[in-house]
Amino acid sequence: MALKSAMKAPEASKVYVVRALDKFAPRSKDELEFKKGDLILVVDENAADAKFKGEVIKSGKVKGDKMGWFPTWYV
Repeated sequence: MALKSAMKAPEASKVYVVRALDKFAPRSKDELEFKKGDLILVVDENAADAKFKGEVIKSGKVKGDKMGWFPTWYV
């Protein structure tokens, strides 16, 4: 069934993958640790603080053990 022009489909979340340009060591429990070259699935962003929220991808899969915030300039 086609959507009528007055109806809008739900807006998709911004989810994408980035590569770490350098290692990042967290300074708090809510931050994500990663190494240079790691792929990170970004699921949220905080433009005011210039931070992304994401999770490291290992062997093509999300590890699932740690999600956290990290500065945008590391990717």
